[in-house]
Amino acid sequence: MTDTFVASGHNLKAIIPLVVHSAYYRARSAETLTEDEASVLAPLGTARLLTPEELSSKLHATLGRPWKARVNDRDQLTHSSEFLFFYGGIDSDQVTERITEPNGMMANIGLRMALDMACLVTAEDFNRALPDRLLFPLVEASYRPEDDNGFAVPLAEDAIRANIRYLHQRLLGEVLTPGHPEEDATFELFLQTWRELFAGLRNDQISTSLPGRCRHTRDFWSDDELPDDERLNNDPEGTLRAWQAVVSYLLADWRFTHHQ
Repeated sequence: MTDTFVASGHNLKAIIPLVVHSAYYRARSAETLTEDEASVLAPLGTARLLTPEELSSKLHATLGRPWKARVNDRDQLTHSSEFLFFYGGIDSDQVTERITEPNGMMANIGLRMALDMACLVTAEDFNRALPDRLLFPLVEASYRPEDDNGFAVPLAEDAIRANIRYLHQRLLGEVLTPGHPEEDATFELFLQTWRELFAGLRNDQISTSLPGRCRHTRDFWSDDELPDDERLNNDPEGTLRAWQAVVSYLLADWRFTHHQ
């Protein structure tokens, strides 16, 4: 490719077809590698941590809002007084070099983002009309995987699994077939979280009220408070908090926080 590039007088168009058709470009993964081979191939590919600005844009695109509780708050990822520099951002003035190797602090910021955004958007999305939902177009908050006696509710489980597959595609860009191991793992997270919550709700050990930050009491973009009868403050079935666990799990996945 280098020889072709030089021979063409450094014409980029001459090597684009060669790059696109190369084994390195077209390979999805390499299997049965020795330790030395894996080490050699490790730097190849396009996977890299998203910049704070890119991650903020991705949150807006997939969840419908950036990482802030109210529209006039500071963006947690792109404001210089929040996590911008800690997450590898620059201001092109005092800080001009990005952190290219993720560290423990950046990992914790990513986890905090996942937990907080799941809290902020879950009740908000369930409070939309079904056709307008970004995250939960296939389920309602009343869809429980089991009844009061612990027996499975097949129709509800099918809908929950379908929405899990939808979330995997929307947030991670992967298309799962029914019964895929990734779907099963996410459903198991939902089920075990819901079981623990529902048991606590029945024993009055857990409140039906959502934490204040996780409630939907005002329109994000207008910042107007919602009428009392339009607010979503409670989670009597435990399903909202189970879905929060699922969303946080997916947002913390490297496939969400990295460019692939």
